[in-house]
Amino acid sequence: MAKKEDTEKGFDSIVYYQTWAKMLKTLPDELRLKIRDAIDDYIISETEPTDQAVLYSAFPLMLEQIKKDKIHYAEVCRKKAEAGKAGAKKRWNDTDKKV
Repeated sequence: MAKKEDTEKGFDSIVYYQTWAKMLKTLPDELRLKIRDAIDDYIISETEPTDQAVLYSAFPLMLEQIKKDKIHYAEVCRKKAEAGKAGAKKRWNDTDKKV
């Protein structure tokens, strides 16, 4: 996920799990479409559904995982950025280098 402006909502990407696809395949077409649309709406604008059928489906569990994945990804990015800065600092500030 690339860094977005603070004013932008939504996600550049998410992890879509095979277990979700398998579960959704077992549902009636109408409900499956509502859940997929709810996921798409959340990805695009972080809009949560109001449809009771979606709210009482597996969607809340899927949404929880999407949010956890976003937090985890942000933490990984933060740690890699810190490591990169530390490596660059060491590389460019190393006084023991022989020229």
